[in-house]
Amino acid sequence: MAHRALQLFAILLFFSSSFVVAQEPPTTTITLAWDAGGLGQDGYAMSRKLGQAGVYAEIGRVSTLTYNDTTAPVGQVVCYQVRAYAGNTLSDPSNEVCALVLLAPVNLRVTP
Repeated sequence: MAHRALQLFAILLFFSSSFVVAQEPPTTTITLAWDAGGLGQDGYAMSRKLGQAGVYAEIGRVSTLTYNDTTAPVGQVVCYQVRAYAGNTLSDPSNEVCALVLLAPVNLRVTP
């Protein structure tokens, strides 16, 4: 598979101050986006680890250039990497991006 290194270039956090009461711990959505690594890939494999010292585990595969992680635990640092794949072959991992997942305060107002 001919490709250049994948570059995970954006992480957008979408916070919510409401969540299902039975959901422990509460979660939010993190949207990740990246540049295409070249031609010939079947899709992209997303990996996540919890905390800087965690171990990466694959959490999903997509054929688009974005991934929505809806299981990111609130109050923890989460880190991500993406790999292109073709068949059973995976590319080298992208750079790592990390974020601290927080809930937005209730009644938060932003004025210009």
